[in-house]
Order: sequence, then structure tokens, then C-alpha cells
Amino acid sequence: MADGFRERIQALADDAGIAIQDLNDQRAIIQFGIGESTQTLIVIDMADVWEFSCQSALRESSAQELPAPLLAFLLERNAQNQRGFWCIETVNGQAVISYMHNLPPALLTTDEFVATCETVVRQVEALEAGFRIAARQLSETEAAEPEIGRDGTGGEA
Repeated sequence: MADGFRERIQALADDAGIAIQDLNDQRAIIQFGIGESTQTLIVIDMADVWEFSCQSALRESSAQELPAPLLAFLLERNAQNQRGFWCIETVNGQAVISYMHNLPPALLTTDEFVATCETVVRQVEALEAGFRIAARQLSETEAAEPEIGRDGTGGEA
């Protein structure tokens, strides 16, 4: 791993006014707030690049159980992104949808550090917000549907 990760990321975070929750020589954990919500952002020193990642709440026991339309949507988004990408990570035995961005540390200014943190977290926030909206609409639709009786009408049979 590159020398000075701890010192460099702490200096970038301090300059940006970002608090690091946990830090060692290879990894930083940041609780990054966007609007009213907070996501856990992890930065890992991978020698030539720093990996910025944020796990979404979308997870299943295996990658095969993740919805194929969701995976196709995320692959299409990857093709549109110039930087950053969606991936499936295995975390504690679960397949987790995460957003990542890899950057050479030499390119990181304070502004680039903040922009990268914000981009990674905003991507996850947008995905989760879409699922919250879909779930709310589904609940409203189910609540508005009349109950079907056993005889196929709206009443009891």
C-alpha cells in the first residue's frame, strides 16, 4: 500500500470539513450526509488507486436472487457513467449492490475528494429513493384496490 494513506486522507477530510469515523493505514470509514440522510462511505487504499465505495440497502443471499431488471438497469447506467460504477459485493455472505469509484490518489485535491464522496453517496441515495417511491406507490395501489370476494365480485360470497 502507498505510504501515507492515513495522513493524506485525514488532511483531505480536514480541509473539506468531513469527519472520518474510523481510520487505519488502509481504510477510512466516513458517515457522509446528503440532505437528511447519511450513508457509510468506505475509502480503501489499493496502492495505485483509492477505492471509494458505498453499499446500498439492496441485498440478497446470493447474486442470482437479485432482480435481473435491476441488474440490467445498473449495467446500462455503468455504460453512461464516465467515472464510477455499480457492482455486486459479497458482504457478510450477502450479495450487496454497491457503487464504487476508483481514483489515483495523486489526482485527489480537496475539491475532487469532496466531489467523489458526494457522487458515490448520491448514486446510492438516488437508487434507494427510487425503491422507496416504488414501494410507496405499490402500497397505495394495493390500498386503493377493492377486495375481491370469493364469488369474484366485490362482496362476500
